[in-house]
Amino acid sequence: MEVKDLATLSIFPLCLRADPKTSFAYISNPTLVRKDRGGGERFFLACPPATAREKVQIFYAIIPAYVPIPPEMIVFTAENSLTVPKYTTEVRQERDPNVVVLADRVSFIAWPGAVPYTVPLYLHRLKDKVYPSFNPNHPDIGPKKEWTQELISPIYVIPETVTADGRNFPGYELGFRCYHGSRCILDPHAEESLLDCLNGCAQVPPLENIFDYVRRAFLSKKVSGEHGGTTVKKFFGGAPNWLILSLLTLFFISLAVVIVKSQARRRQGRA
Repeated sequence: MEVKDLATLSIFPLCLRADPKTSFAYISNPTLVRKDRGGGERFFLACPPATAREKVQIFYAIIPAYVPIPPEMIVFTAENSLTVPKYTTEVRQERDPNVVVLADRVSFIAWPGAVPYTVPLYLHRLKDKVYPSFNPNHPDIGPKKEWTQELISPIYVIPETVTADGRNFPGYELGFRCYHGSRCILDPHAEESLLDCLNGCAQVPPLENIFDYVRRAFLSKKVSGEHGGTTVKKFFGGAPNWLILSLLTLFFISLAVVIVKSQARRRQGRA
């Protein structure tokens, strides 16, 4: 994977290294490779070659450099042993987004549930070892009853190759688009990086959904209190539903416009 601009890097490769004949497997970071091509330097992130006993699979995740963590994504950290042969001892969710980089740790942002253009990565455990694998079945090694799956398994990552519109392309070529003004999702047709998408994606309901949002959130038919009626209706002193709905819709539209304009000014200030 060529690195053209570190400032806009969203997706990066990770290396899943496993010995198919043992219970040893671990996740490792790629290495930065410099190559002279076309009269200039070019930089690539790549997995080191496999050893004679290893099988190496590449997958992609989000670089753990976004604070706060984007909606519906989680920072995961894989702890690896310092001994040889290496193996993963734990994969956990990080509560603190400020990840500490250490030699035996690999951190990345991924998804706790299935989203389009991702695949499940299973976390099988045998005693003190975690065996990450794209196979839902654990290796046929050791007593079957001693194998378990981690509570957070599976987690969802971007595969090495993605299929969309009848063609295959590298997972790192996926872009991001704003979905319903609330979160950024993977999209093979988008060209924005995650950072650009987050900067341009207003964290408010889109205007076309505000009317329905207000109706459902504030004018439900649930009984509230001894004499019935919602809290909002009591606040407006029994005014007609159409008037309350119109006023609340106008309020939320105004709020959305203010937020969008504020984000636009912040982006102009950064420029």
